[in-house]
Amino acid sequence: MQFVPTIMKGLKGTITKQINAIQNDFLFSWQKSYYDRIIRNEDELNKIKKYIIENPIKWEYDKLNSNN
Repeated sequence: MQFVPTIMKGLKGTITKQINAIQNDFLFSWQKSYYDRIIRNEDELNKIKKYIIENPIKWEYDKLNSNN
């Protein structure tokens, strides 16, 4: 299954170039790895959606945030 890492690398590269072209004063970078998971039911899907929506809000209070 070498095609998944290859696809992810290409996708991240393309998205990074697009974001950096829009955000001239901000250098975008990705987390070092990715986590893939099979979503098995609608309940699990809803939990993942909630995490994706709510997680950026938590960054303001994260101990790794250099603004804290």
